[in-house]
Amino acid sequence: MKKILLCLLFCAAVIMAPQVVDNHGYVFISVAGYTIETSLLVALIIVLAAYVLLAVIFRILARIFSAHTSISAFFGRRREESARENLYFGLIALLEHRYEEAQHLLISCTHSRHRSVASYIIAAEAAAKNGDEEACLKNLAMARELEPRSDLACSLLESGMYARFGRYEKAVAVLEGAAEVYPYHPAVYRSLADLYLVRGDYDELRDILPKIRNIRAFHYDDFLKIQLTLYRHDLEAMDSGEKVLELWSQVHRSFRKEPGIRGAFARRLAVLGKIREAEDLLQEGFRKADTDSMLDEVSACEVSLPAIRNYLVLMEGNATKKSCRPEKLYRALANQFLAASDYAASIERFRKAIAIAPENDDYIKISRCYEAERLFEKASLNLKKAAG
Repeated sequence: MKKILLCLLFCAAVIMAPQVVDNHGYVFISVAGYTIETSLLVALIIVLAAYVLLAVIFRILARIFSAHTSISAFFGRRREESARENLYFGLIALLEHRYEEAQHLLISCTHSRHRSVASYIIAAEAAAKNGDEEACLKNLAMARELEPRSDLACSLLESGMYARFGRYEKAVAVLEGAAEVYPYHPAVYRSLADLYLVRGDYDELRDILPKIRNIRAFHYDDFLKIQLTLYRHDLEAMDSGEKVLELWSQVHRSFRKEPGIRGAFARRLAVLGKIREAEDLLQEGFRKADTDSMLDEVSACEVSLPAIRNYLVLMEGNATKKSCRPEKLYRALANQFLAASDYAASIERFRKAIAIAPENDDYIKISRCYEAERLFEKASLNLKKAAG
């Protein structure tokens, strides 16, 4: 386009040049009573000079605009550095439990778009820990508005805030809503399971347990703890050994090898008078499961189990005791002797356990033995040792 215009101007100059030389032309301009008279050549020179002047002015303005842009970039970089510093110190304040200061610092750096969502979410966490529910919800709403994909993180934080304030029904409602939108996200079901455990909603927890297992929301050990909690709750509600044995028949074989679950069933059977069945469960556990863990389960049993006690006595006098920690063996034996009211034997084993790895509970149970023998002075002495 520029080349075409230059060609046209060149042609016009070639045509008009001779005429201008022969006839200078005449230009008359009248504006508001003022008149300007000049030749055509002078008028063209004035127009050209005006064009050059305007070009120079525009170049100067462009340079000024460029400098202004650089200044804006300078202040923009300063804002970015300030936002980074506020985010950094806001996180430190949050970790140091200075929640109000953390909230102020984090909100101040939200003008930086690429970190504003994270800043709002962290500021909401600070507000929640500071007990400011309104500010927390406001910051979460801003985060959701800026980035809809942050909805899950906001829901988890909102639920945690309600749980922190003791409003568990609201917390559960938020998570159940999130579970409908994100049906396969492990974090939702982990949080739901924790809330159900806190509230004692075991039926609801049992309902989501298959989903938790399918999506592997928990590591095996954590999942095992949840399953054990459910079994203990069910066992406490059972009033007959037959019901306990029926439930045991339904336990998956992968859980039967777990000492905690086997011990819980055995103790409930013992409490309900099914001594033989309880002993069978524990003896099978010693053959299939970890010995130290099984000894812990026996120590937790407050019912006398003669067959188990005899088995432990054999372990005590046999080389097989090297396969377990001796203090655990002595404690399990001591508790069984205590349950059988053999106080002297119980005290002896507790003393042996204390010599290896003392625990305050050992002194308390020795005190119980002395109280049963009406040796109150020795009982008081052991209670003082337990108190430190």
